[in-house]
Amino acid sequence: MSDGCGGIPADVFLNILLRIPPSPRRRLRLVCRHWRDAIDERAPEPRAFVKVLSFHIKGGRSHAYVFDDLTAGRSRELDLEDSGVDSYDGVNSPRVSMIIGTCNGLLCLGRKRGDIAVTNPVIGETIAVDPPPMSRYRDMTTYSFGYHPATGQYKIVHFPCNNQRSDLAAVHVFTLGDGTWQWREVPAPPGSSCHLGFGLTTVHGVTYWATKNGQRIMSFDLKDERIANVDAPPVPAPQPSASCRPSCHLTDLGGRLGLVVCDLPDEFKRSKTEVWVLEDGMWVKRYTMLAHGVYPRQEIALPHVAHDEHVLTTCKLWGYSSDETTLEAHRPRQERKMRPCGMVRVGAPRPETTVGVYDV
Repeated sequence: MSDGCGGIPADVFLNILLRIPPSPRRRLRLVCRHWRDAIDERAPEPRAFVKVLSFHIKGGRSHAYVFDDLTAGRSRELDLEDSGVDSYDGVNSPRVSMIIGTCNGLLCLGRKRGDIAVTNPVIGETIAVDPPPMSRYRDMTTYSFGYHPATGQYKIVHFPCNNQRSDLAAVHVFTLGDGTWQWREVPAPPGSSCHLGFGLTTVHGVTYWATKNGQRIMSFDLKDERIANVDAPPVPAPQPSASCRPSCHLTDLGGRLGLVVCDLPDEFKRSKTEVWVLEDGMWVKRYTMLAHGVYPRQEIALPHVAHDEHVLTTCKLWGYSSDETTLEAHRPRQERKMRPCGMVRVGAPRPETTVGVYDV
């Protein structure tokens, strides 16, 4: 950035950019290529340290834990009640919230009363969003929450379908802070569909889902709001099982689109889970997790299966009530016959890959 801008010296222009808060400065990247390069090279947004968020329901309440240090097991619970997310009615009936998504410290949750709450639990601020009036499908699995780094906008995307009716004529989009405070309908290409059993995930400003037969993956760009075909899954995608956990699920794997493929346990309670990632237009197997039956209810964590160099799993504890859960972090190891895929062995007599077990 040797030149300035419009006659303004380069150092003065840079000083002006640095005085603009990160969010509006991010939007200024759209002015022209010169501004984009100047901001990216000389005034980039500070990179926040990504932390693990564990969300679960216990005792009729929603609980969210942030791990400030995963390897040390240090965590703290976020106060959802004071943020106005969880509340009680006149007869003390709990109104449990379900997580839709999280991004940049914001939590998007679906509340039992039917609306959506976007909260910043650190400062205790929450805004409520009514569900789209044009749809009767309002289960929390039909929503996705995402952020586009180029525009600085947060959007909630709703897929008006269910497990019985997967046809998708349009998606509904709500943009936070755009002033309209309304849902908009974005038509989908003819013949579009959505299989909610594969989950919805947003990666770098793009929301992904699978078609009803699991043979294709589709995308919705939060910037230009266009629907496009991405690619076929890396393996013949098994249909989600009738059990409580899906056999195939889309995920965000380190900022890339990922796919988790799970085998059902055999008669010895052994199971295998493969984690694939889309890199440069090709599917690459990143991890293989083998469960050996000691913890038959231990499963890969969803929707984010990994954090830095660790693979995350959840486990229901034996001898405890059904809502007692642990979060485990594993460091994959390389095995000669599996290279370059990382191996995680769970419940083996010597689980060398386990680096921490944390109650949540």
